[in-house]
Amino acid sequence: MKRIILASTLSALSFGVMSATLPTDLNWQTNWDEPQYGSPEAKRGGTYRTFMSSFPQTLRSVGPDANSGLRSFILDETPGLVVRHPDTLEFIPELANEWALAGDNKTVYFKLNPQAKWSDGKPVTADDFVFMLKFYRSKDILEPWYNDYYNKTVADVIKFDDHTFAVKAAKELNPEELLLRMGALRPRPAHFYANPKKDENGDGIHDDFVRYYNFKSEPTTSAYYLADVKKGKSVTFKHVGEDWWGYTNKYYENRYNVDKIRITVIRDSDIAMKHFEKGKLDAFGLVLPSLWHDKSNTAPYQKGYIEKFWGYNQYPVGAGGVWINTAMPLLDDLNIRKGITYATDFDGMIENVMRGDYSRKPNPTGFGHGKYT
Repeated sequence: MKRIILASTLSALSFGVMSATLPTDLNWQTNWDEPQYGSPEAKRGGTYRTFMSSFPQTLRSVGPDANSGLRSFILDETPGLVVRHPDTLEFIPELANEWALAGDNKTVYFKLNPQAKWSDGKPVTADDFVFMLKFYRSKDILEPWYNDYYNKTVADVIKFDDHTFAVKAAKELNPEELLLRMGALRPRPAHFYANPKKDENGDGIHDDFVRYYNFKSEPTTSAYYLADVKKGKSVTFKHVGEDWWGYTNKYYENRYNVDKIRITVIRDSDIAMKHFEKGKLDAFGLVLPSLWHDKSNTAPYQKGYIEKFWGYNQYPVGAGGVWINTAMPLLDDLNIRKGITYATDFDGMIENVMRGDYSRKPNPTGFGHGKYT
């Protein structure tokens, strides 16, 4: 991992924040040494066709009804600041080309990729991260979880210039967890939400945010933006193009190769599977054992028209098991809880019900917790 010492800069901050001076003793880090994981053999073009079981009630990524099937496209799969490499688990650049830890176990400094742009062509700047904090803390978004998290986890975002800023955590964290959490932050487009028509509480967010932005799609930093909406029927995402800023990052090369992603509403999964078998969808998940073992052995599969693939594209997911309310009578007795544990035949369930497709893990925490997982 390379280290670079950079000089300090001084600039006036936007959003009414006082100017701040960038420390001169920071050890800036970057990492362009990990292997690429996009295939140069992947061909560009075409439309990827998939489905969702119901049409989303909103195009917002926060607020009521925002946790829809589109959320991963609109927010979850968009670039953060840094991310772990999927194979080596080393931190690599996303929106930020460089980062530095302050040494106080609270503060991380970031330098943005100067090529980063929103899908409407506007540059991604430190202002978008300053605005992000204000946005998630606003009561107008009607999102208590975000209000709580961004008040209790993120203490401040401090801008130094258009591409340099610091994020300060609300409490001390070990360096790995600090970079993992603060590096996962995603910007919100300050220019898109600027000058709200109604802002009686003066927090910079539209007082009727939920209704006003319900079917307004905000710009994205992703390779795909929402291009077409047919209410009740489908949504289509379109590739930004060959000049997408992400292709200046080696870890994005040879990825995001389809030109469009079309998601059609098919309310019944059995019907969706029939559409797939007829060639109207390009992929179909066979996660449930009954689908993999029983329902995917028909003629199209036997004749080789459809290939089944079993692969691992994420870390083992935890939080599976029996969760007990220890405040309830009898369940507050440790011996009772032990008895329930011994009486629950997890191995039998995995072997007989889940067809051996699942496995037991030594802990329930899943992934994303460093050496603990």
